[in-house]
Amino acid sequence: MAFPRWTRSPVSRLVRRITLPALVLPCTRLFMQLEVRGLDHVTAVRRPVLYAANHQSHMDTPAIYAALPSDLRYRIAPAMAKEFFAPHFGLAPGSLRERVTSGLAFHMACQCFNAFPLPQRESPRAAFRYMRELVDEGHDILIYPEGQRTDDGSMVPFKRGVGTLAIHLDLPIVPIRLEGLEWVYPKKVPFPVRGPVRVTFGPAIHPGGDDAATVTTKVETAIHGMGSAAPPRFRRP
Repeated sequence: MAFPRWTRSPVSRLVRRITLPALVLPCTRLFMQLEVRGLDHVTAVRRPVLYAANHQSHMDTPAIYAALPSDLRYRIAPAMAKEFFAPHFGLAPGSLRERVTSGLAFHMACQCFNAFPLPQRESPRAAFRYMRELVDEGHDILIYPEGQRTDDGSMVPFKRGVGTLAIHLDLPIVPIRLEGLEWVYPKKVPFPVRGPVRVTFGPAIHPGGDDAATVTTKVETAIHGMGSAAPPRFRRP
């Protein structure tokens, strides 16, 4: 599988520097009454880092970008489930329209966010090598250890890959708790609506000598514990 190395070219970086603040983030903020907590945890940790967040919505990544200061925003490379773009990658049958639409969505996400595909049903070795390239260039990696968006706001058990990745890349993990996006833009809804959203960054977790399962449990426990007693909620019209 060819990874989108073109997103790190000078031209692609320049386009991202223009489109994120001028178009993507303003559109994102139209739908979010954004509250950010724990930024001191992000600025205090050595870089590069591995961000690990619960997965609520297609707007998770834009929300995290909007929550971060600009000097950190352009360092991120988020992982996307390769299987979400199945027609583009030939993983599922699809019409010409579906293949074109899937390919366009994939390339737009890569360009806008410096994103890359992470397979869930095949060996991740090539993806791990690509992430090593990114880290060696000073990028931070963003992953969603649940591997799927929530159905009702609750979290599903984390996949052990987050621990494996942190150990393999020797990175501290910054846990992120997202709240409210499951109401703003839930599954099976064509358009988002405006509502309160909270992004909370937690203290960094260092793998140390722990195994992958232990690291994953620490990350999952941390993100669970960062939830508010009164999370931002509203009813969609």
